[in-house]
Amino acid sequence: MTATATPAPSAPAEVGRRVVALDAVRGLAVVVLLTAMHPGPREAFPYHYRHPEWHGLSFIDLFFPVFLFAVGASIPFSSRGERAGAVAWRAAKLFLVGVGLALVTKRELRVAGVLQHIAFAYLLAWLVLRLPRWAQAAVFAGGLLATWAAFVAFADGPDPWAMTGGYAHEVNGWLFGAFRTEGIPQSALSALNVLVGAWCGQLVRRVDDPRTMVRRAAAGAAVLVVAGLALTEWVPLNKKLWTPSYVLVTAGASVAVFAAFAWLSEVRGRRAWAQPLVELGSNAIGVYVAVILALGFVPEARGPLDRALEDLAPPAVITWTWAVAWLLLGWLVCRWLYRRRLFLKL
Repeated sequence: MTATATPAPSAPAEVGRRVVALDAVRGLAVVVLLTAMHPGPREAFPYHYRHPEWHGLSFIDLFFPVFLFAVGASIPFSSRGERAGAVAWRAAKLFLVGVGLALVTKRELRVAGVLQHIAFAYLLAWLVLRLPRWAQAAVFAGGLLATWAAFVAFADGPDPWAMTGGYAHEVNGWLFGAFRTEGIPQSALSALNVLVGAWCGQLVRRVDDPRTMVRRAAAGAAVLVVAGLALTEWVPLNKKLWTPSYVLVTAGASVAVFAAFAWLSEVRGRRAWAQPLVELGSNAIGVYVAVILALGFVPEARGPLDRALEDLAPPAVITWTWAVAWLLLGWLVCRWLYRRRLFLKL
C-alpha cells in the first residue's frame, strides 16, 4: 500500500467523463463500515444494523456489495484497467494485504478474507469485461444459473441452502478446511456485483445526457431487484452463501443508490452534499485497513466514553455515540488526506 499525491477521484485527468455519484457511492459504503465496525460496544445496534444469523437481508448486508459495485464502476475510468499486468498486480496486492492483516490481528494465516474476496472478484470481473458485451451478459446469467445448479447438486439433504453441508461448505472445506463466508464460491459469484458496477461506469461514459443516464440506471436497478425478489421463491437471500438472489437484489440496490445520487448531482446540479462522501471514498481501502487494525488491537475497548455514559444513557445511545464519533474521526482523517491529494493506493 502506497500513499501517492494524485488528482482527486473526480478530477478531469481521469479517463473519460465521470460523475460525482460514482465516488459518493463508494463513500456511502465507508460510512456504513465506520458506523457498523467501531471499537466500542455494538450490542445495542438495531436488527438492520446487524447481519442475520443465516437467511435474510438487513441494511448492513448491502454495504459490501455497494463497495464491490464501486470497485467495478472505477474500472472504465482507470488507465491501468487496460493493462493485464497492472490488474493482476493490484489483485495480488489486495490479496497480500488481506493475508497480512489476518497475520497481524489474528496471528494466523487466512487465505480467505474480505480483501482477498475483493481481489478475486475484481480479477474475475476484469476478465469477463474482456469479452464482447453479449458474452458478458451471458456470463452474468450463466454464473447465476451455474451457482444455483451447484448448490442443488451438492445438497446434503432437502435444503440446498442449509447452514451445514452443501456446495459452499464442500468447496471451502476442501480448500480451507472449514466453511468460510469469504470463500471461493462466494467471491466468484460476487464478481457479478463488480461487473454490474463496471456496466454503470460504462453507461456514464457512453451517455452524455444526465436524465437519460439516470433513467437507464433506474430501470436496470428495478429489473435486478424485481428479478432477485422473484427468485427468493426458490433461492433465499443469504450473504454468507452469497446466493444468486442476494447478488441480484444487492446489485440492483447498488445501482439504485447510484441513480439517486446521479439524479441529485447531475440532473438537479446539487453536488455539495456529496463532498464528505467523496472524501471518505477517496481512501476506502486505507480506511478499511485502519478499522481492522483498530478492532484487532482494541477489540474489547470500552474506554472513558462508555464509563461516562453508562449511568447516564441507555446502551443504544452509547453504541451510536461511538458510531458517530468513529465516523467523524474517519472523515476528518480522509478529509485531511483528500485536501493534500494523498490517496492510499493498492
